[in-house]
Amino acid sequence: IIIFIISYIYLIFPLPVTPLILFNSIYFQELAFYLNILLILSSFFSVYKLINIIKLNLIIEKYIFSKLKKKIISINLNEFWRVFLLRIIIPIPLLNYYLAIKNYKLYSSLLATLLALIPYVFIITGTSKNMISDDLNLNFDYRYLILYIFYAISIFILSKLIQKIKSSKSKIE
Repeated sequence: IIIFIISYIYLIFPLPVTPLILFNSIYFQELAFYLNILLILSSFFSVYKLINIIKLNLIIEKYIFSKLKKKIISINLNEFWRVFLLRIIIPIPLLNYYLAIKNYKLYSSLLATLLALIPYVFIITGTSKNMISDDLNLNFDYRYLILYIFYAISIFILSKLIQKIKSSKSKIE
């Protein structure tokens, strides 16, 4: 329980996440994947709520982002896909703060976070299990990469289908 609490606190701060995922994967072994996903989502939820409760998002928006006169991250996608793409590119804790400050929709962001980070956490967790096994063949398994690409494409296609269904329903009404 103490390691779980320390991991949670670690994730709230803008620190590198991969060493923590590796550590948890070695220590918790079979439960590591689920634990890491739970910790990442709960830390994002906590940071989001805390920033909005203390109104830090309004202060930063007023004094920093308004001075820039333009969007820092400008991607022409809906909010879900923007979060999904940014989760792949930007480190987890930094994006947690950005999404909270820019007041993205919480539940849509949580879902996009979950879907975007499943392959990353899965690959890191699987790799760390190879590190503690007796097998000295520690080559990267490229099937993970193929799985990730297939995963991203299938989510993209699914979202387009859902978008098409919603637009056809709105035309009927």
